[in-house]
Formats: sequence, structure tokens, C-alpha cells
Amino acid sequence: MASKRRVKRRSCDGKQAHVSRDAAEAHRQHLFWSGDRSLATYHCKFGDHWHVGHLDGRGRLSAAAKARNRRKLA
Repeated sequence: MASKRRVKRRSCDGKQAHVSRDAAEAHRQHLFWSGDRSLATYHCKFGDHWHVGHLDGRGRLSAAAKARNRRKLA
């Protein structure tokens, strides 16, 4: 089982933190047109910011990430 510190490090380290969903979406669109088509925006569960990251192997966000995004948009 992974430690919480390791999970947070893998989730946040090396990723750019965006202050809003709109900022993250603009960054995702830039990357999309640069050639990386498998990205999505999601709210970070360790802080009050947004990330752009790869989709899971099936080409969609995990159920947990979708639920977090719905809660943040409401």
C-alpha cells in the first residue's frame, strides 16, 4: 500500500497547478493542438487547484475524478 505522501507526490509533483478550471482547460487545449490528445482537466484532491493530466487506459477520467469535478462545478 502506498503512503499518503507518495500518493500526493505522484499526483502533484511535476504538474502545473492552475488556479481555476478555465486556466487548466486553456492549457489542455494548447497541449491538445500541440499533439497530445489524451489529456483532461481535474481538480486536485490535495489542494485547491486544478491539473491537466492523462486519461486512464480506457480514454476517460476515473470515477473519482469525475465526482470531484462535478462537486467543484456545483
